[in-house]
Amino acid sequence: FYLAGMMAGKMTKTGIIAEIGGIPNIPSIESTFKAFDAGARAVRPDIQIKKVYAGSFEDQAKAKQATEAVIAQGADFIIHQANNAAQGVFDAAKEKHVYAFGANADQNSNSAGSVIASATIIADPAFLELAKEVQAGTYKGSITAFGMDKGAIDFVINPNLEDKVPADVLKLIVDTKAAIKGGKVDVPKDKF
Repeated sequence: FYLAGMMAGKMTKTGIIAEIGGIPNIPSIESTFKAFDAGARAVRPDIQIKKVYAGSFEDQAKAKQATEAVIAQGADFIIHQANNAAQGVFDAAKEKHVYAFGANADQNSNSAGSVIASATIIADPAFLELAKEVQAGTYKGSITAFGMDKGAIDFVINPNLEDKVPADVLKLIVDTKAAIKGGKVDVPKDKF
């Protein structure tokens, strides 16, 4: 999400970007929005960030209406944490000729064609480490964070839209991703 925020902050033409959530006050969602905000502000401190909740993780029409509302306020890059309702975000972005970001899964191939990149979760590293701990008899219940350094999170630019991303932004994303993996950039996140 931090890298998506950086991309949006560098590429916005209006200086306004947006976040569409399903339901407010879910810690994992608020934490990802915090990272998006920080990434955008790292490259453009004066950026305006609109945050709207559709009130549902399932209702695509509500998500579309929420997205249309932020686009009407000038947002030209939108990220979501709306689960199944995300299709409404993508459809509104396509219809209004702005870009959206996929979240949690690689949604770059979405039929709307408006997803410029996706912030993905790759569950395998976490499950493999858990299985090893269980097998070794060392597992203790706890909350463990897995990030880019462990291969559990990635940011994937849509290969069909990569030509829309300026070379300096592509370089910034590659360099910052390496810095995050190497522990040189600490992405803000909430503790759970």
